[in-house]
Amino acid sequence: MTENAHPKPGLSTRLRVVFGVSLALNLLVIGLLAGAALRFADTEGRRPLPHSLGTAMYREMPREDREILRKNAQRRAEQSRKFRISEATAIADALRTSPFDRNALQEVLDKQAEQRIGWQKMTQTVWLNRISRMSVEDRTEYADRLYISMTTPRGKDHRDQNR
Repeated sequence: MTENAHPKPGLSTRLRVVFGVSLALNLLVIGLLAGAALRFADTEGRRPLPHSLGTAMYREMPREDREILRKNAQRRAEQSRKFRISEATAIADALRTSPFDRNALQEVLDKQAEQRIGWQKMTQTVWLNRISRMSVEDRTEYADRLYISMTTPRGKDHRDQNR
């Protein structure tokens, strides 16, 4: 007798496709349910990573002040574009040098740090100038928003929407 006379029992191609589609749909539903459970889970008692202080200080400023800070930062970024290009070239050149010159790369990194510190000081000055012009009530409201932003778990945002 030949082996083909008794075909092996098994699933037909059509049934395999149906089972595959069923499995895919089940996994989709499970994924949707798990995602919804994680997204809408109660976060009370759990403390997520805090916002950075700088980000919170910016976000809690009144909208007009954020716009002033943003424009100032954009103007500074446009001015420093050429510096960033020359900095990238210097870093690439220092990395390609053979033998490697650690001190040359350190000098480039130090210049980059000085540039960041300069930008940070400029931003702080603009921010402090604005804070200095605020009334006591405005500063108190800002302080309250900043405190809530830094101490309230994400997703439980109680910021004033009319800022």
